[in-house]
Amino acid sequence: MTPPSTTVPKVTLAASETTLSTSLSNVRPARRFVVWIVPLLLLALWFVGTDILGVFAPNQLPSPLRVLRTAGELIASGDLIKHILISFQRVLLGFAIGTLLAGVVATLAGLSRTVEQLLDPPYKLCAMCLRWRGCRFYYCGWASMSRPKLH
Repeated sequence: MTPPSTTVPKVTLAASETTLSTSLSNVRPARRFVVWIVPLLLLALWFVGTDILGVFAPNQLPSPLRVLRTAGELIASGDLIKHILISFQRVLLGFAIGTLLAGVVATLAGLSRTVEQLLDPPYKLCAMCLRWRGCRFYYCGWASMSRPKLH
């Protein structure tokens, strides 16, 4: 006696058939170049402002050619990877210390009503300062520069 054959029916979901990706491969060839207009204009403006017109001092904003030359030197010497790894290590260390301290403080505040009462006023003060910062950005008009306009 042979065992019955078990076949698994192939199920496809409608969502898997239609992709919502906005990659450049799905865009018409003429529109592929449109996405490069603003970055290239910014690069040209940076070049003109630093190399041709000299609007910025080299210590304020170095020219794109100097940035590329320095990047090439750092890559060739191997210093770029070393500096990136050191920065990444600092970020991870800061995140770990902050997470550890926040976890300890939150646990203590959750377990002890006295600790919660001690930590609540400084927490509220920090939250209020952050709200004032947001209000300052809003009333000075800086907030409208940082968010996209929806039409």
